[in-house]
This record gives sequence, C-alpha cells and structure tokens, in this order.
Amino acid sequence: MPKAKTPSFIFELPLKVNPQQYKVLTKRFNVARMLYNACLCECLKRAKKLKVSDIYKQAKKMPAKVTVKGKQKVNSERKDLFKQARDEVGFNEYNLHGFSKTIRANSHFSDHIDAFTEQKIMTRAYQATNKYVMRSDGKGRPRYKGINQLDSVEGKSNGAGIRFINGKVIWSKLKVEPLFDTKDKHDVQAWALGCKTKYVRLVRREIKGEYRYFVQLVQEGKALIKEKNKIGNGTVGLDLGPSLIAGVSNKEALIEEFCSGINTIHKTVKKVQRKIERSRRITNPDNYEPDFIKINSNGKTIKKKGKVKKGAKNFVKSGRYLKEKVALTEANRKLSAYRKTLQGQLVNRVLMMGNDIRLEKINYRAWQRLFGKSVGHHAPGMLSILKRKAESAGGSVTEVPVLHRLSQTCICGSVEKKSRNMRWHSCKKCNAYAQRDLFSAFLVRFADVKRLNISQAQKAWVAQESVLGRAMFKLKEIAIGRKLPSCFGLKEMNVQRLSGLLDKTESNHFEALQLFSSRTKSVKREMVSCQ
Repeated sequence: MPKAKTPSFIFELPLKVNPQQYKVLTKRFNVARMLYNACLCECLKRAKKLKVSDIYKQAKKMPAKVTVKGKQKVNSERKDLFKQARDEVGFNEYNLHGFSKTIRANSHFSDHIDAFTEQKIMTRAYQATNKYVMRSDGKGRPRYKGINQLDSVEGKSNGAGIRFINGKVIWSKLKVEPLFDTKDKHDVQAWALGCKTKYVRLVRREIKGEYRYFVQLVQEGKALIKEKNKIGNGTVGLDLGPSLIAGVSNKEALIEEFCSGINTIHKTVKKVQRKIERSRRITNPDNYEPDFIKINSNGKTIKKKGKVKKGAKNFVKSGRYLKEKVALTEANRKLSAYRKTLQGQLVNRVLMMGNDIRLEKINYRAWQRLFGKSVGHHAPGMLSILKRKAESAGGSVTEVPVLHRLSQTCICGSVEKKSRNMRWHSCKKCNAYAQRDLFSAFLVRFADVKRLNISQAQKAWVAQESVLGRAMFKLKEIAIGRKLPSCFGLKEMNVQRLSGLLDKTESNHFEALQLFSSRTKSVKREMVSCQ
C-alpha cells in the first residue's frame, strides 16, 4: 500500500557557504545537471519506442470511457494495454531507476551524487517526459539543461542523502550551516523547525551576478498563520481584471490596482532594456536596417529606428552590454520577488474578509492574447496561491462559470450588454448605481456553479450599496496625486449620487476631499501656465 499523504509546507533558509563549500556545491550541481540530461535522453528514447509500438497504437484507438449499466466508467482494457506497452519498452519510473543506477555506478557521478538524490533526478526526468507523452499540462518536449540551468536538487527523505540534522545541512561529507533569523518576530521559524522534516531541497539563485545557495525544508503539517492575518468568516466575492481586483464581503469592500507597488521596479527594467538595446545597436550597426523618418496622422515627422536585418548574424557583446545584462537579470528578479510578496499580502487581506471565496472562472490564456502587456506586468494568474492558502486555512475557493454574465446582470434581473469603456453599472429600472467591477464582485457572492440567486442579492443590496460607495471614495482619496488606470472609472464617478448613500460625517469628509482634489488640479494648471 502507498504511504498516506500528509499536509506539508516549505520553510526556506539561506546557507552560510565558505569558498570551499561553494566550490563543492557548484561541482555537485553541475554533475546533477549532467546526470539529468543522461536520464532525460534515455526517457525520450523509450517514449519514442512507446509511441511506435503496436500495443500502444491499438490502445489509442480504443475509447477512453465505456458505458456499464448506464454509467460512464474508465475503459479498463485500454488502461491495461497502455500498461503492457509501457512495460514492453521499459517506460516506467522503476525500470528507469535501474538505468540511472547503472549510469551513476559506472561513472564519476558516484563521487558527488548519492543514490537517493540520483533517484529523485531520474524521477524528475521521467515526470517531465511522461507529461509530454500524456499531453497533460500542454507543454512541449522537455529540454536538456545547459550550464548553470539546473538550480535545485533534493533528497527522498531526511534519513539519507541530503539531510537536515541538528541545525545543519549534511550531504555526504559536506556540512553547511543555515543563517537563522535571530529575532523571529512572529515565531514562524520556531514553528517550522518544530515540525518533522520530510525531505530537504537545495536551491541556487543568481543575486547581483553571484550565485547564492538556500535550503528548503519540506516540513510535515501546516504553515503558521500569523496573528495579523487571521482568517475571517463569510462569503467573499472577487472580480479579477488584467490590472485591477475588486472584492466584496458582508461588511467591507476593496478595489485597487493589482500589485501597484511594482510600477517603480518596472520602470527600472524598461530603462535597463533601453540601455542594452542602445549598446547593441552602437556595437553592431551592420546588423540593423538604416533609420527612417515617418509622418504620422497629425502631419508630424517621427524618426524611427531600423529593424534587425533578416538572416543569421553575429552580435558582438561589449563590456557595457554584459554589465547591463547582469543589471537586467537582477531587476527582473526583484520584480518577480516583489510581485510575489504583494500578491501574498493581497491574498491575506482577501482571506481576512472571509473564508468562502467565489470568483468567475477566468481563461488566463485568452487574457494573454487580449491584454498581453498588462498581464505580463501584473501577472494576475499567480493569484492561484489564493487556492492553496484558503485550503490550508480551512477555507474554499469556488470558480463560477462565466455563463452567469455577472458584468451584464442587475439585481432586478435585467441583462444589458456593456462595452469595455462603460465602467459604471447604472440601471434605469431599479436605479442601482455602482462601479462595474465592484458590482460584479457583489453579485458573485450569490452565485454557485449552477445558478445566480437574484432574490438573495436583492435583499443584501440595501445594506451593501453604501459599502461599495465607501470603497470608491477611499479609492478616490488614494488617487490624489497618482495616475490610476482608466478601468477604475474615476472620471465618470457621480460623487453627488454616491454621497447620498453615506451618513453626514462621511459625506462631509468626502466633500472636503473633492474640494481638495479640485484645488490641487487648479494649482497644477497654474504652475504649468507659469512655466
């Protein structure tokens, strides 16, 4: 019987590596890369034999499911034929472990890689090839790893191979000490180290042009939830866009730009990219077409840079180019890390609003085709960590079908198609008025996989109309002195209509806010006119 699966989480620590240990780790990572390439080569050979075998072709022609007593069931005969075809060519994990064992034993790999790490490397190569054969993840043929392209190795258990014992990482004769957090403000480290270690993973990252090593302890149990991130109760509706997120719960609502804090780093990335392109053009002028002048629709002349010439070319890379390449890699690393941090904070805020999360099912690939630049900048697809964190905290995430047409439906039941530039929901029948994304987030709270419960939404709207209004006034306050995307609809916002929903203290506050924002705009106009 297979072992029962238990929940697990990852706790990461940086390693304190001296020059000698650095040299040993670099050598072992390189040997692991060569072993992976050898295993992947064998996996691809056996996968090719599998596809041309007669038994495999026969199984492919058979239906995947059969009807038994009026019920659809998996075709067991087809499944047995696939297993027979795999056994015939040796394309299964345990047969391939025998190959990797032979490779390691008859080479210098045995001096650097232990048996358990070798088995995990073989499993990694087999799983990548098996996904390619099964077409389960939509990815293509797995590729071989070039120099410094394999950045993680792991063991099978904490009993042998790569281990974490008595506060040290032990791998054969190598012993490395991690850098522990001496303050441990939220007791996260103490909680993680108190759990049982399943296995250990070593990770290598390039930071500021140098490689640094980290240890990831895969611990048994669930990660500690900080006191400041306590999970709330109730249903939360989410509406995600390529660049914004709207959330509505029973007592509060939020609408904000998705990961707005990365804009500064993104500007740095673009600046370094321009430097790299200028350096490459100056060093290799013969590889580019000549510059030309173009006249736009307004009659203005614009100087355009020539494109790269077609065909094979040899680019000379200057010292400045290589230096800026390192700077670009570092800027992209910071961008990715900070984006992940902001998304984690956003997920925590959503979970504090409630534990039953509901949102529309989104086709992120379609978003990439339609809003490629915005999706690449904000990466809304990474919000999949919401599912993981919600399940870990005992909550749930439900994806509602887009067939409910939440962005076009009103609480009175009427359906009106809206164009993308219409950012406010204004119903003439029931006089409902709210920001479009917030209103969709409100409606999705009363939707499930089967239907949208309009009657419940009507009952809740009386209390929640002011909640949505407060969220927009809060956004208006944040927007003073900042440029927010037009998708928020702040220009079309009817302040007088919304302020009628709030009490006197709130309405007075927001009237003062509007007066302040109008004055700041007038001051800016005067400064521009003086210049």
